[in-house]
Amino acid sequence: QLPPKTYTEIEIELTPSQMTEYNRLVKEMKKVIGEDGTEEEKEESYLEKIHKLKQFTGRIKLDRMIKDGVVEDISSNREKLVVMSDYQFLAEELYKEYKDTSVIHTGSMGQEDKQASVDKFQEDKKINLFSGMIGASGVGITLTEASKLIFLGFAWTPGDMLQAEDRIHRATTTHDNIQIIQYICVDTIDVDINDLLKEKSQVVSKVLDNKDYKKDVSISND
Repeated sequence: QLPPKTYTEIEIELTPSQMTEYNRLVKEMKKVIGEDGTEEEKEESYLEKIHKLKQFTGRIKLDRMIKDGVVEDISSNREKLVVMSDYQFLAEELYKEYKDTSVIHTGSMGQEDKQASVDKFQEDKKINLFSGMIGASGVGITLTEASKLIFLGFAWTPGDMLQAEDRIHRATTTHDNIQIIQYICVDTIDVDINDLLKEKSQVVSKVLDNKDYKKDVSISND
């Protein structure tokens, strides 16, 4: 029987200067809607702007996690941590910050190197951080040495998020509890995506099980 999962959302307030820059990016994105060009061209430009917003909040979340010493706190308790990002540069920056005690796992790596990262994380007591990506690291691997997983970003479907969670929530785990942590920048696209994922989960739950979607989440304010 698998241990329970506990969910926590950590809300981060942007500083005034960060919010000013974020709002500038939002204005650029809205401008695209009214621009001339084919619908396909406008859609491509719009998606590009959305990625810029997500990358912007992703960097803020990464910087905050490092500043707060989250990795150090978890490793001091002799626990291991998996961090899932939605952009490769975030995974790489996190790995560089803790290079001596971490491994990296991205889609640009060869299969042998990716498997070596998994094996090292699972077997080497000196390695306490796995810096991966939701897409490349969210399926097909086992990371049960970790008791905690932090999402710095989002997938576009709840199923992909669940798959990523289950890299550490598997039959071989020896932990009594699995903690899933989601970082969210308030008043940004993060909130919209998080709400969208919950709405999709509700639809799936109703269609498949005829039940309302329910997940107990504790909120931690920055």
